[in-house]
Amino acid sequence: MRIGYTSGVFDLFHVGYLNLLRRAKLDCDFLFAAVCSDEVALELTGRLPAVPYAERMAIVRSLRFVDAVVGKLTSDSVRMWEQLRFDVMYKGGDWEGDKRGEALEAEFAGLPVEIVYFPYTRNTSSRRLREILDAPNA
Repeated sequence: MRIGYTSGVFDLFHVGYLNLLRRAKLDCDFLFAAVCSDEVALELTGRLPAVPYAERMAIVRSLRFVDAVVGKLTSDSVRMWEQLRFDVMYKGGDWEGDKRGEALEAEFAGLPVEIVYFPYTRNTSSRRLREILDAPNA
């Protein structure tokens, strides 16, 4: 059995998140989706999510291709692996070749975890949605 894992803030849920989760499930037998707590989201992104944690968990839990939703209460991905023992981690293509992706690959270099990057949805992203919402006269 191939166990997959992905994590995210999943704030302002959009088709990019949907694509990532759907594609991840096609590549594994069991998919964990970890939703970052508000504290972890703040640590990782520098801002609090617009959507409350419990609601973000409920949104991700409602997706038929997610087998289990867990809270991500730490930014340490290796600690998440120690708890869940997944075989493959899925990230958006914006991480590939980026300092975040390189750091993640270094963390997992000695562990039996494959890291798979899926194409980033450029037209729709949380960053883009925030830009639109923050623009004058939005």
